[in-house]
Amino acid sequence: MICYEEAAHTIWPDVREWPSAGRTYLAQSGPDALLAKATELEAQADQIERQHKT
Repeated sequence: MICYEEAAHTIWPDVREWPSAGRTYLAQSGPDALLAKATELEAQADQIERQHKT
């Protein structure tokens, strides 16, 4: 499992966006939603990576 900060950086790769966007998302949606979104984005990235290898 990834930590919340790693999850935030997965969703918002630009570190400058994390303090405002990340905290706002965390406050509005909660930590579980943040982790779920990051996990979803990682899965999408893995799928795209696999498609490019074939």
